[in-house]
Amino acid sequence: MRMDGLKDFLDRVDERVAIPVAFGAFAALALGAALLSGLVAGAGRKSESAVVPVPPSQGGYSFAEGYVPGASDPSLADLELLGEAPADLAADEDLHYRVRTVVPGDTVWDISIEYGVSMDAIFSMNDIPRARALRVGMRLKIPSVNGILRAAKAGDTPLSLAEAFGVSPERIVAANRLEGVEVALEKGRSIFLPDASLPRSEMGERTGDLFRWPYGGRITSWYGWRRDPFNGRRVFHGALDIAGARGSTVRAAMAGTVAQVGFSSILGNYVTIRHPVGGYSTLYGHLDAATVKVGQWVAVGQGIGKLGNTGYSTGPHVHFAVFKYGVAINPVPLLY
Repeated sequence: MRMDGLKDFLDRVDERVAIPVAFGAFAALALGAALLSGLVAGAGRKSESAVVPVPPSQGGYSFAEGYVPGASDPSLADLELLGEAPADLAADEDLHYRVRTVVPGDTVWDISIEYGVSMDAIFSMNDIPRARALRVGMRLKIPSVNGILRAAKAGDTPLSLAEAFGVSPERIVAANRLEGVEVALEKGRSIFLPDASLPRSEMGERTGDLFRWPYGGRITSWYGWRRDPFNGRRVFHGALDIAGARGSTVRAAMAGTVAQVGFSSILGNYVTIRHPVGGYSTLYGHLDAATVKVGQWVAVGQGIGKLGNTGYSTGPHVHFAVFKYGVAINPVPLLY
């Protein structure tokens, strides 16, 4: 090992490992000598074992050869917590993963840049439902290559998954140590898909940039329980009310096909748009007037109506609701 490499390691130890002051110098010298001795003994190793698999009982965790675990790397107890990861994950020499502890200020984007992998890979590998769900102290599994983790469905094969995600079936076979591209996968088995990305709708759900705000006004009523403005009863409000000047343009929150244009005593003039991803649709109520027709394709940000005060309303606003497979959900985490 070159002396500059040893110095770099000792600098890392000084930064990341707490050594009692009384024994600091002795411990550092002893550690450096032990490391140097180990490297000399292993100098003749071939590069064939670039990744060393670890038993499944330790979560399939592996280190690249020559990597020196630091203070923030997991203990055996931590590794056992990661046992839900596929045991095959470290089987292919091109695929292994490391564990990264979330520290204050971290974002999924920052970590993806740090390790040179996609946000899709980090979201998928760690089952992070929202970017805002990242918390200090969480231990994230970071794969060495881009890709996503998927649970196999009945009838899935490496070939069918490759076709669905536009990736190489041979890479799937190698990464998961399978017998061939047409082997039937057990339902529920975790499969790593090298080079695959999350569907646009799923990625948008996690990053919070799936829908554009339909209008940049003031929120007068949030999604959730509230007091009815007319009778004071406690009711559930499955949308956002965004107030503004009457006649202002209300815009499509995502591209899609206009499914309904109508009037009701509750919603007043309203428009619904069916979107092509994720089973989503949106509704825009209390409009002064609609400016689109049923069957019309609209782009994100395109005007679809004028903000108004029609129907069951106390003032000019747009009632904006998001539905996933017909069920109203909170729009806020999905808006940008």
